[in-house]
Amino acid sequence: MAEPLFAGMRLVGGTALALQYGHRQSVDLDLFGRLPDDIFLLQHYTLRELMTFYRRKYPEHSEFRALMSLSYFEDAEEQLMPRMFSTLTWETVKATILREVQHV
Repeated sequence: MAEPLFAGMRLVGGTALALQYGHRQSVDLDLFGRLPDDIFLLQHYTLRELMTFYRRKYPEHSEFRALMSLSYFEDAEEQLMPRMFSTLTWETVKATILREVQHV
């Protein structure tokens, strides 16, 4: 976790156990920390920068699929909007993500 993006974060969950015990392969990361998540990352990084981090971490995975997943909102549409500490709306979240995906 030498990447500056992960400074102040902790690796948790199954991946942390897999690294500690060496009992299985893990392909995802569960991180806890003070970094903003989701849409708030776009206030600190461009999507192009985030995709660079993604390619570095997952060179065997499809960048195209990751970008397509970002603009798939059907499942999220069925969820309640979390209680926010800002005036951010779901419509703004979708518009921001779609705009960023188009610029990658």
